[in-house]
Order: sequence, then structure tokens, then C-alpha cells
Amino acid sequence: MLAVLTGGAAWAYYQSNNIPYSDIPKASNEKREDEKKKVASDQARVTELPTVTVPETVDPSSVKPYTTVTENETYKIRELNGDYVITLYAIINRPDQSDEYRDQLRRYKQDALNYLKEHSVDVTKVNIAYEPEEASQL
Repeated sequence: MLAVLTGGAAWAYYQSNNIPYSDIPKASNEKREDEKKKVASDQARVTELPTVTVPETVDPSSVKPYTTVTENETYKIRELNGDYVITLYAIINRPDQSDEYRDQLRRYKQDALNYLKEHSVDVTKVNIAYEPEEASQL
């Protein structure tokens, strides 16, 4: 058994010393350059601002460059010059669902305000507009 192990070790040593240097894989500069270009292109894609086409019927001066702070399935928060707009995505399908709709608005509004508080925004000292407007009364 010892002879088999020793023979195997000797064979492995012999093989490792007899591999031509040119056959050993090397990292090529071409591959590195391709990877750098890919990373640069990915970064450019992330930092590009989306282009928005404004219909001719809309006054271009009414379009504001809001920054989207966050968006999920229940709300979206945008900011412009320290003022915030919170859009709540409550759903109403029938008039008899108005109570559930208002409950959703309340819940989503509180979730959005909690998000701002968790991110160091004093919601008592900033201007916040709500969409739909009825959420501001809740």
C-alpha cells in the first residue's frame, strides 16, 4: 500500500515538473481589459438618467426634476429642494370598498412617513404633499 502511495506521489511530481511553461494558463491582459470595459459600461448604465418625452400639450416649465427617494408596491417618495411628494398606491375597485381604501391610505401613509423617519428626515419640519390629496387629511 505504501508503495502505491509513494509511486502515485512520484508520478504527480514528475508530471508537474514536465508540463511546458507555455501550457500553463495565464490571465491575459485582454481579458482584464474586457472586464474593465464591462464594469465601466455597467456603471455608465446605472448613472445615466432616463430620458422622458414631454407631450406637446404639457408646458415644459411645469415638469420638475424630482428625485425618487424610494418606491415599492404601496408608495413612492420623491424629493425636490427639501420638499417631499408621497404617492400612495391604495386600491379601490367599488364604492362599497371606501372604508378599506381609507384604511389602506392610512397604513401606506404611515409606512412612507416611517421610511422618511428611519432615514433621518424630520417629517414635522418638511413640506410633504400627498397623492391622492385626500391622504393629507388622514
